[in-house]
Amino acid sequence: MKVKRFIYILHPGKANYPEIAAYTSYFQDAYDVYSGTVEDYERFDKKSECILWCIMGLYRKPLEAKFVIHDYRSLSVGAMPWLKDAVKKYLNVKPDLRIFQNQEMKNVMAFSDGITSILLPMGVPDYIYDIKPHSDVQFHQKFCYIGEMSRERGFDKVLDAYVKNYSEDKLVLIGTPEEYIFEKYSNFSQLMFLGRKPQEETLSIVKACEYAVCYFPYHRPHKFQAPTKLLEYMAMGCRVVCNDSPSNIREINRFSYDCILTKSKVFTDVSPFLDSRSEVLSVEGLGWDEAIRGSMLELYLL
Repeated sequence: MKVKRFIYILHPGKANYPEIAAYTSYFQDAYDVYSGTVEDYERFDKKSECILWCIMGLYRKPLEAKFVIHDYRSLSVGAMPWLKDAVKKYLNVKPDLRIFQNQEMKNVMAFSDGITSILLPMGVPDYIYDIKPHSDVQFHQKFCYIGEMSRERGFDKVLDAYVKNYSEDKLVLIGTPEEYIFEKYSNFSQLMFLGRKPQEETLSIVKACEYAVCYFPYHRPHKFQAPTKLLEYMAMGCRVVCNDSPSNIREINRFSYDCILTKSKVFTDVSPFLDSRSEVLSVEGLGWDEAIRGSMLELYLL
């Protein structure tokens, strides 16, 4: 008789976690996979038999489990992120295994307690390699940006540069903008705010546009993390315009991808380079399944 095995993916419940779907998909044939917050886990009746996989927040109290993983997908954001990370480092309970997105994040946290750690890079949905351009011609525009639109990330300065330098070409914006940004910029005809869309439709809209825009901040914690959108654009073989943030440059160099690299506001100095780039080839092997396999994580699971 086959013995049932369990994984419970614990998360703080404050953000979108695409990795949870990826982990669930990868392990669901060999494990029963659940996910939820600490409050949800308290009601779970197989604690002593399960692998508890914690997407890291602050977990000060020990939680019953057969094996505990602390997964640092990202570092802290907001005010004094360095202090929040220090609190996580010194006040979180000790796991059996730590996972980091990359070596840079591992170096920042700098644990020295002898607990084993592995690297599991960000991945992209495996279906991304089959994405086709959206059929609706209204989405066949010059530029497309997906993601967070906030002043904390400096995105208002990007939009200022766009409306100043582009009067005809449209920039498609997918995601939920900060209220201030929407109120200030939604009346500009060259900006097309679409709100949130299902992921597959979002990617098909990007594929329909001439250029995908990857704007990523320069400050902590963003400078240590891989820009997921840039990885998605690379996987789809998009022509990419991106600012010269440390994370963008690191991933461009890692994959030798031909991007149009700009300064911080993106649209102040991009025009001379447009329409001069040939088509680029998609980067293979960026899917979540390959990332998980390559991490050798399964060697540590009981």
